[in-house]
Amino acid sequence: MTSTTSDAWLRALRTDRVWQLMMLNLAVFVALHVLAWCGVADTALAAATALPARPVAALTHAWTAVTYMFTQWDFFHLVFNMMWLWLFGLMMTRLMTPGRQIVVAYVVGGLVGAAVWVICGAFFHAQGILLGSSAAVLAVVAYGGITLGRTRIPLVLFGAPQVRWLALVVIILCLLTDGTTQGIPTLAVHCSGAIAGVLLGLWQRRRAIRPLRRAAAAKEPPFKAEFTADDEAALDAILDKVRTGGYGALSPAEKKRLFSLSSRITRRKP
Repeated sequence: MTSTTSDAWLRALRTDRVWQLMMLNLAVFVALHVLAWCGVADTALAAATALPARPVAALTHAWTAVTYMFTQWDFFHLVFNMMWLWLFGLMMTRLMTPGRQIVVAYVVGGLVGAAVWVICGAFFHAQGILLGSSAAVLAVVAYGGITLGRTRIPLVLFGAPQVRWLALVVIILCLLTDGTTQGIPTLAVHCSGAIAGVLLGLWQRRRAIRPLRRAAAAKEPPFKAEFTADDEAALDAILDKVRTGGYGALSPAEKKRLFSLSSRITRRKP
């Protein structure tokens, strides 16, 4: 590995939230297998990282509501989860989605999945444990599908599908696999993660365009005085595009212009 490549890797690990999430999942996977190879019992590893279904056990091992979402035991489970996280995280990052929003979607999806798992354990008297980042990753996938919306992404052999349809296909495939191989409680966990991502995405879209909608509806004279005719035309065009295609339909340049106009609106005096 050259010095330039090494510097690029280190820079990505310091600044790229998606890579940080992926490397954390990989580090936990490697650590578990090294400990198992050294003779640590599987039950001890599970007790330290997996979320129990029984509510009492979950309360006494509260930290596992976080650790489970970074823990995979099966190699292919890790590969598929990280593949979807990388694909949708990369799309959102390149389309100017802040990395902290991706991390929030991941963690919230995982925590919602943990709550649903324990609730299922209480109602169905389940005795199992929950491992894996699937609920958290599906939250990221759903979040990207909502926030990017009609944005088209070129894919080899698949043309340029809209992100919302790509996210829907990924979620359906994952849920179908869960329903046939892992049972209803696990299916409920993964569904709840995807729903959490959808709700976060809707909230983010609403939050992004709320100042502009408020200003456009008010049409106060100070607003007119601060903007040129070109600014007003650009604002109207961006708002029309958001209304028809969602926030994700905007190009990077349009998003930058949108935030510029929004900041001018919010800073103006009444």
